[in-house]
Amino acid sequence: MKQVTVTETVFLLGELSDTAREKALEKMRMALYDNIDSSQITDHLNGELYSALTGTYDGEISKKELSKRVGLTIEWSLSHCQGDGVAIYGTLNRSDALNVNWGGADNATFTRNSHGHHYSHEHCMDIALFEYDDETGYEIDAESDATEMFTKQFRDLCRELARSGYAEIEYATSIDAAVEYLDNNLPRRFLQDGSYAPTEFWGE
Repeated sequence: MKQVTVTETVFLLGELSDTAREKALEKMRMALYDNIDSSQITDHLNGELYSALTGTYDGEISKKELSKRVGLTIEWSLSHCQGDGVAIYGTLNRSDALNVNWGGADNATFTRNSHGHHYSHEHCMDIALFEYDDETGYEIDAESDATEMFTKQFRDLCRELARSGYAEIEYATSIDAAVEYLDNNLPRRFLQDGSYAPTEFWGE
């Protein structure tokens, strides 16, 4: 059997023409989007929620850590589709969220409703607000006006979190992110037209 050696000229991003470079970067952006780490977005949203509740920003926070600190979890879907957004579930105590307007209440519950079985957005949760009765020692439902105010506050917060999540996804799949990824991961991978060369030809 005759052995045949195949050679291929493979380019760095900066060596491509403007047209080929645009094609290469768009391909890389799509690859980043398809492989985005959902935990990265979750941890980002957790950090933003914790900051909104406490007034303290500690950066990204894991699901376990958020639950430990404030008793809440976040669920999200951010694909620019109907029913997308951010929802919050769990039980929140006033002492863990001093940056929130409680209207005299002491704790709140965020419970999944029928929408929450199919979607993730600000209307997927039923919010109940409670006050502590000093005479009986039991929790009682907060006044309706306080509950309405509190509910609006958290639905608005979910919308803000959704916007922040979309911005984080946009940043993680931006042109700058694509360039950084290529600079750090075998950047010599392109054919002259900006398409990928076969992987066996990739190199530094």
